[in-house]
Amino acid sequence: MIDIAQTRAADQNINNITFEQARIDELNIPDHSLDVVTRSEYPALAGR
Repeated sequence: MIDIAQTRAADQNINNITFEQARIDELNIPDHSLDVVTRSEYPALAGR
């Protein structure tokens, strides 16, 4: 999912965006700084 989003952003010259994969409680980000969070429902990724 992240690879596709990065490619689409690059194709559209969108450069004010970042993509990270981590547990939400492990992200080191300031409060009120997120626009979108997605969650994987794949069992293989759930234990990460």
